[in-house]
Amino acid sequence: MFTMNERNKPAIPPDEPLPLALIRLLGGWGGQSLNYPVFSPTWFRYKILSFLLPMVLLAIVLIGVGALSRDASSTPHGWYLWLGELALNWIEISLLIVVGRWLATFVYRRHWPQRKEAAGIAAALLIGIVCATVVSENDHLSKYDKPAETNQAGTAGAGANADPKAAAEAAAKAEKEKNEKAKKEERSRAIGRIIWFVLVIGVGGPLDYIRYFRQKRVMQDAALMRELERAKEGRTEAELRLSVLAAQIEPHFLFNTLTGVRSAIRSDPERGIAIIDHLVEYLRATIPQMRNDAGRSQVDLASQLDAARAYLGVMHLRLPRLSYDIVCDPDLLSHPVPPLMLISLVENAVKHGIELKPGPARIEVRAERKGKHLEIAVIDDGAGFSNAAGGSGIGLANVRERLAQLYGDAAALSLKARPEGGVIAAIALPFEEA
Repeated sequence: MFTMNERNKPAIPPDEPLPLALIRLLGGWGGQSLNYPVFSPTWFRYKILSFLLPMVLLAIVLIGVGALSRDASSTPHGWYLWLGELALNWIEISLLIVVGRWLATFVYRRHWPQRKEAAGIAAALLIGIVCATVVSENDHLSKYDKPAETNQAGTAGAGANADPKAAAEAAAKAEKEKNEKAKKEERSRAIGRIIWFVLVIGVGGPLDYIRYFRQKRVMQDAALMRELERAKEGRTEAELRLSVLAAQIEPHFLFNTLTGVRSAIRSDPERGIAIIDHLVEYLRATIPQMRNDAGRSQVDLASQLDAARAYLGVMHLRLPRLSYDIVCDPDLLSHPVPPLMLISLVENAVKHGIELKPGPARIEVRAERKGKHLEIAVIDDGAGFSNAAGGSGIGLANVRERLAQLYGDAAALSLKARPEGGVIAAIALPFEEA
């Protein structure tokens, strides 16, 4: 059971805004129209329904004013004339409310480009205003532009049977009354135009047109924010994916290197110890860098060349028949590149090319600019594709996937057989100007 305090507690705390859904519900059909894009078909239906009650009330008020008006009862047909004017005024306002919005909804459903749609909706509202204004002006002309020959004729006839002085006074009085009537009619026309202008602004659609632009801007900002959020989520996911891929490369490289060290220890313990000493130096220098760079998408080229040079130094101690060279323009050393890709290509060249070839072997690492791309190539004279995995190993597959994640179609990994034997594995990256 509820306590007294709980029963008396308001559903919504004081000074707290009402929920938006409740505000629109309490706002009736006009509030319901706020749930839909301005000038959409559903918006149009609710918007027109929101004018239904005011139009009925307007008709009742005009009928009441007509019933109490002296002008309506001054002639036998005055009441019917007043009803005719009432119907005409009601039609004027109805045209002002419906026609422009209906045409604007028709334009909105065409899904034109933004500028064309905005111009079309403006033209539609203007057509509705013009239609209602034409009917309104004709109504004014019928009210005020009536000939006055009857009074003038009566005055002239009276003047014929009276003395000239009385006739002149009557003519002056008639002229004065005529001028006063003309001024009164002009004031009435001016007041009528002001009222019509207010009606045009209030119910003719200009306010809806302004709301249409505000809504478009807000919707565009919301769409942009959604795109930014999706891009941010995609970038976070891509960085996480890159970290996983990089983490796969690091143990793969270490396991292959330690296997080579084990082989060297069995055949030549002293050389194996020397390899271990150099490997320790290599790991101290490169493993922290690899772990720190694993979650990053860009590092400088110099750090990757240093890692490749350290690895090839270890491999040279393991395989004295291996010689190597690293060639790079000093201006390119600070250029950003993805981490851990070059070392994967070098390790792949040693494993699938150099180790399978008897006799002297050579690996050259070359980084150079070619047009709009930075090309990083690992060139070996090893066994070639006949004994290689043909680029299907985990290291090369990771390189391809990471390039696709980072650059899409703008970067690529290529493998080419050399005529004299061996393979050229090259990564082409978009060159970024400093």
